[in-house]
Amino acid sequence: MPRPVNKSAAYYPGLDGLRTIAVGLVVAYHIGVPGTSGGLLGVGVFFTLSGFLITMLLLNRWEKHGDLDLRHFWIRRFRRLLPAVVVLLLVVMVATMVVHPDKLGDRGEQAFFALIYVANWHTIFTGGSYFEQFDGPSPLDHLWSLAVEEQFYVVWPLLLLGMLTLFKAKKDGEGTGAAFAKAAVTTFVLGALSFVLLAMLADPTGDSTRAYEGTDTRAGGLLWGAVLAMLWRPKKVAKIQSEKALWTLDILGALGVAGILYLAATTDQLDHSLYTWGIAALTVSTILVLMPLIHAHSWTNRVLGIAPLRWIGERSYGIYLWHMPVVAFLPERTLYGQDVWRGLVVVALTVVLAELSWRFVEDPIRRHGFLPLITGKAQRKARAQRAEVSEGDVRASRAQVEQTPVPKVAGRGVLAAGSVGVTLLAIGAMVGIAVLPQKSVVEIAREEQAKQADTSAGDPDGEGAVASPTPTKPVARPAATETSCETVVHIGDSTSIGPSNNSLTMVKDPAKRITAQYEAVGVQTVIEEVAGGRSMIETLEPSELNPGEKGTNAPDTMREHAGELGENGCWVVNVGLNDAANMASQDDFSSTEKRIAGVMEASEGKPVLWVNGITMPWTNNPHYANENIQKLNASLVEATDRYDNLRIYDWSADATPHPEWFLENDANHNNAEGSAAKAEHMAKALVAAFPKDEDPVEEKVVRVE
Repeated sequence: MPRPVNKSAAYYPGLDGLRTIAVGLVVAYHIGVPGTSGGLLGVGVFFTLSGFLITMLLLNRWEKHGDLDLRHFWIRRFRRLLPAVVVLLLVVMVATMVVHPDKLGDRGEQAFFALIYVANWHTIFTGGSYFEQFDGPSPLDHLWSLAVEEQFYVVWPLLLLGMLTLFKAKKDGEGTGAAFAKAAVTTFVLGALSFVLLAMLADPTGDSTRAYEGTDTRAGGLLWGAVLAMLWRPKKVAKIQSEKALWTLDILGALGVAGILYLAATTDQLDHSLYTWGIAALTVSTILVLMPLIHAHSWTNRVLGIAPLRWIGERSYGIYLWHMPVVAFLPERTLYGQDVWRGLVVVALTVVLAELSWRFVEDPIRRHGFLPLITGKAQRKARAQRAEVSEGDVRASRAQVEQTPVPKVAGRGVLAAGSVGVTLLAIGAMVGIAVLPQKSVVEIAREEQAKQADTSAGDPDGEGAVASPTPTKPVARPAATETSCETVVHIGDSTSIGPSNNSLTMVKDPAKRITAQYEAVGVQTVIEEVAGGRSMIETLEPSELNPGEKGTNAPDTMREHAGELGENGCWVVNVGLNDAANMASQDDFSSTEKRIAGVMEASEGKPVLWVNGITMPWTNNPHYANENIQKLNASLVEATDRYDNLRIYDWSADATPHPEWFLENDANHNNAEGSAAKAEHMAKALVAAFPKDEDPVEEKVVRVE
């Protein structure tokens, strides 16, 4: 935590060390450092730390004055957090206008809700996802956590005031400890209920953004941190002097640090355990670290309070704010394959921007406010303070805590120029990294395919072999020009056609869209049933869907339309990517046959053309790695032996030579060109599988190219 503005307030340097661990995990997670798959848990550490510190400050005020002085509390909170966010939003919007003008509308909307600290609920209510994104990360994605904290800062003091009043806590009077204890029990129960809600709302096989970003579901960490502040009062901690007691505290602290690092190394963003017990365990681990950190003589406080960790911890807020814009504006394909250098660029630029933000924006305003800096009142006050200190008898103390030195305050012109300079420099940095040279998607795909070919050649039967995108069964290609399918019900996920609600994937020419392509090969009636996130088993909640989408899984959707096929109707099924990713997240593909069987049973014996899947090498989600998709593709080919009405369109093989058909920052979804090509290919594949006036082809796999 930054040194307190009040020079008489206690400063515990180890808390800055804990902040360093937290922000380090978050940054490591976003730049893909190996062994930090659970680095997003660093946000949970911040939550518990914030709940603890804020409650400790409020209770300190109550013990001294018998009130919480909420007006000044809220002013200090906004003064500490808001200025840096305003600069960040200004930088992001100007940089977006320069390098990504097509995204200005979406980011402007994000910026507005971030500014009023409801970014998390905006994401939830608009069906957004923290985990799955078409076009890579947004520079404002991380501001959901600031929204959760700020909402807590508004509501929690009121609840705390109510409890202190109800339990008759008195200023420095008898019964205060008992009142704090009663409030702690109540708060613990509220936190436990939040953790229960977190587990209940998490989707074990789908997107859990609602659970991950909800204020109600993430309040548990903040509230349990508050519980510690109620029970672990500084005066009580200061009385712990025995060597045995201090060693006990340090052991607890070491266990807490180990717990945080273990969870960060072993947890995955899609693990359901993250919601059932992981975040609660993280909260407990953080509490164990906090216990010795507010004792000046604990080794935990000394180790985590070393100068480098303190320096980073003081700037952790700025580091958290700026790392995401740097990650987002730096193109995915710049320094592709050079992960270490790419990570160093992100870290170096983030730290520079955070230091400038701290020096010229955050620290001056948190100490003096905005108006005093503009009017010069802050400079006059600082000069008076320094004169007062120089005349007094000040002796350096190495007792319980360090004391805050009286700061020097730069002149108004320097601060104004510095703030403007930070903003302009940050804009230049974002624009500069956004236009850095980068490899083309074709180059990357060719390199990865060459690596896979070399690996397979060297170890054709071992673990190093990469699943072939081409099935081994005989392949048929279109010979006719029309299909026997008079009605087609197209069942797909967001990768199956270019969704009309996304400008990056939508096919703008109606003649090239899927319905027109089916009609061009003789289909008379086309029914499109496409929903983002659709799979063969899992069902999404309405909040996880785009407007107009249905949350039903593939078999349920097929049953809804079974009566519309008629005598010569056919199914086109293009789902599977989400199933492969869901199974990969659990490291268990044993449900593959069950998933396929569910779809085939719902087909009721009608012809099925199943379009298999593929992802490109630059996918930003390891569960969607192409090797996982190919496992499902192989199972689909095997399923043709069990289902006579099933034909597979090997889109994977046809698309492999065309990486330019995929989104550059996504690799799972087709761009507009790819969506048009896929629509044409699926229509031709339908002809190849079920030609007009002929029996279905004997070959169970069809290709177009």
